[in-house]
Amino acid sequence: MRCKHCESENIVFKVPVVDPFWATPVGPKYRKGKGKMVQTATTYIDFCNDCGTVLRTYVDIPDGAKWIHGKNEFANE
Repeated sequence: MRCKHCESENIVFKVPVVDPFWATPVGPKYRKGKGKMVQTATTYIDFCNDCGTVLRTYVDIPDGAKWIHGKNEFANE
């Protein structure tokens, strides 16, 4: 993979995005199965180590995830 900005091949892959205060993953919220516990799917980035351009942002999708889309879905916690 090459950087679209500077053409470098010095790419860093699958770096997790983490909240610096709580040291917890940042990403979309979901529930599994019939449980009420809300979990966070980790967001990852791939970026150019030379110019800092983010090339890709993605989430590893957990099996059985039921994504939470809005405030009303948190009401049942």
